[in-house]
Amino acid sequence: MRKSLFTEAQIIGILKQAEAGRMATDLCREHGITQATFYRWRSKVRPRPPHLSPSNRPLQICSRRLLCLLPSMLADARWNQLHDAHQAGATMDGSWMRSR
Repeated sequence: MRKSLFTEAQIIGILKQAEAGRMATDLCREHGITQATFYRWRSKVRPRPPHLSPSNRPLQICSRRLLCLLPSMLADARWNQLHDAHQAGATMDGSWMRSR
């Protein structure tokens, strides 16, 4: 494996500059590294936030599916409420809505 041109202290220094607000593109140009190298260094030094970790991916998919189903479930519940009110003999003057 090829030896790095930068020491660990230099890498951490570059990453700290980015955390302080410097643009990654400017840092990469200044130090002669690619953006891929910069983000690879950053991923090794700073772990991913929990909401982006791969272990939570199935949970994200499930949550997204439930959020997609929610509008149709609410519409079904509303339709059932209207249907039940009609079966109970409620008039369409809006009085059945006030009882919610």
